[in-house]
Amino acid sequence: KIFWDNRLKDACVDHNNHNNNDSHHDEEQDGTTTRPTNRRQIRTITVDGTDFRFSPPNNGLTPARHWYSHKFKASAVRYEVGIGIQTGNIVWLSGPWPAGAYADLTIFRTGGLKEKLLEFGERAEADLGYRGEPETIELPLSGHVSTHAAKARSRLRHETCNRRFKQWACLDQRFRHSFELHGSCFTAVAVLTQLSIESGKSLFDASFDEVVV
Repeated sequence: KIFWDNRLKDACVDHNNHNNNDSHHDEEQDGTTTRPTNRRQIRTITVDGTDFRFSPPNNGLTPARHWYSHKFKASAVRYEVGIGIQTGNIVWLSGPWPAGAYADLTIFRTGGLKEKLLEFGERAEADLGYRGEPETIELPLSGHVSTHAAKARSRLRHETCNRRFKQWACLDQRFRHSFELHGSCFTAVAVLTQLSIESGKSLFDASFDEVVV
């Protein structure tokens, strides 16, 4: 958890440096920097949920709908993934979550990412499943019209990363082991995917600049 918190923090710092000519900050007397004074929060990451087929424990303690994924029409677990817009690096993971009990927006609100974005004074680019969080989420047709195509490209790149996860058999096939073990497998695959990105198999470029009007 601390590892992904630090990666997200680094992404926010990198993006702030990239946009430091567009925003102004207040300085406290002790020299620390606060959020941008103009409250024009920048988009640091794309965020999305991704589902993986899973055989839940047959213990009678949780109803089938608790695990039901509308994508697979079957039981699944869900993860929240964040990717840096400027770098294309994986910077945030949260999960596993039972797919039927936790929608993307619920995970965003309860899994820690919303809190982190508020702390850093920034926003995430996401699809319409994240409606209802205007302070921290930028929806597809929000913002200046000149950025809509680039925003769509950044979300497409995110889907490309999700497909890379499923190139591994343990995540592509129905997982028949424990809930906790799935979390370990997914984290290992995510780290290996990030290492491959850093080793030259990067995702396609989808960075874009803010437009101020």
